[in-house]
Amino acid sequence: MTISARLHNQGLLGNTFTSAQQLLSWMGSIQAQDYASAKWAIGARMPNETDASVTQAINDGKIVRTWLMRGTIHMVATEDVRWMNTLTAPGNVVASTPRRQQLGFDERTILRSHAILSVALKGGKQRTREELYTLLEDKGISTTDQRGYHLLWRAALDGVLCFAGQRFVALDDWVPAQAPMERDQALGELAKRYFQSRGPATLKDFQWWSGLTASDAERGLDVIKAELEMHAHHGHQLWALPGEPPAFQYHGAALPAFDEYLLGYKERGMVLDPLYNNRVCPPANGLFQPLMLIQGKVVGTWKRDSGKDIITIKTEPFVALNPKETRLFALALEEFSKFHGKKIAVK
Repeated sequence: MTISARLHNQGLLGNTFTSAQQLLSWMGSIQAQDYASAKWAIGARMPNETDASVTQAINDGKIVRTWLMRGTIHMVATEDVRWMNTLTAPGNVVASTPRRQQLGFDERTILRSHAILSVALKGGKQRTREELYTLLEDKGISTTDQRGYHLLWRAALDGVLCFAGQRFVALDDWVPAQAPMERDQALGELAKRYFQSRGPATLKDFQWWSGLTASDAERGLDVIKAELEMHAHHGHQLWALPGEPPAFQYHGAALPAFDEYLLGYKERGMVLDPLYNNRVCPPANGLFQPLMLIQGKVVGTWKRDSGKDIITIKTEPFVALNPKETRLFALALEEFSKFHGKKIAVK
C-alpha cells in the first residue's frame, strides 16, 4: 500500500492535474537545480504536458525557480514563492554563516550587492548569471571562488531576485505582493503540501525535505495532524491523507535527475536498495542520476544525449530486466519522447 500510495500522491499514478501550476501547488515544490530535469519531473507526472508547454508556463510567470528548502533551487507555483521564502530563508541564512565568513563577506557587502543587482534587474530586465557577475565585478565585488553564486543565492533569500527560467529577474517584478502568512499557518501549510504529495512519510522525512528545525517541523505536523491518517510501517509512524490509492497497476517510469520520488525523503530504503545508493548518487560528484522505476522501485539509472532530431538513451539497470520490465520502461521512454517532441534511440 505504501509504495502505491506514494506513486499516486506524487502524481505518478492516476493523477488528475490539469496544469503544471496545479501540480506544483499540490506538491509544494520540486527540486530544480537542473532546469531540464525539473521540466521533465513535471512531464513525467502529466502526460499531456510538453517541454514547450512547461516552458510557456515558466515564461508566463506561473512557475518560478528560486532557492527555497534546504537552500537548494526549487520550482514552485508563483503564488507560493513569498510565504515559503519567508518561512525557510532565515534558517538558510543562519546556516550559511560559516561559509559567508569563509568567503570574506560582511553584511555591508551583501547589502551593497543587493543594491547593484536590484538596479540591474529593475523594470523587468532579465539577466544571465554571467552578466550579473560582470556587473558585480565592475563595482569591485569579487565573484570568484563561488562568491558570485553565494551573492545571488543570498539575494534570492532576501527577496531581491528569482529565476525566470534560466535568467534572473527582480522578484517584485515577477511575483505579485502578498499579505504575510502567520507563522503557524505557514508551518501547517508546508506540512500539508508535503504529506499530501509525498505521504506516507515520516516526520523526519518532512524535516529533512523542508530544512526546518525539528521543533518547527513537529509544529507543522501538529497543525494539520487531524487532517492526516497515520500508518505504522516497520516501527515507524508514516503520515498521509486518508483514503486508499487507486488499484496498483503495472507501472514504469523514467524519472529525471534529482526527482522528488527519491529526494523527497530522508529514508529512501523503501524504494531504493541501499546496495545501489552509490550508483544513483556517485560519491565522486554527489549528483543524483535519472531513475529507472519499475513497480515503484528504483531498478537502475539512465542517461540522455540530446541531438537536434533524436535523443539517445543509455540505460544502466542494476540487474538485467525481464521482458515485462523492459516493456514497461520502454513505454515510459515513449512518454519522454512525446514530451520533447523527438524520437529516441535506446542503447
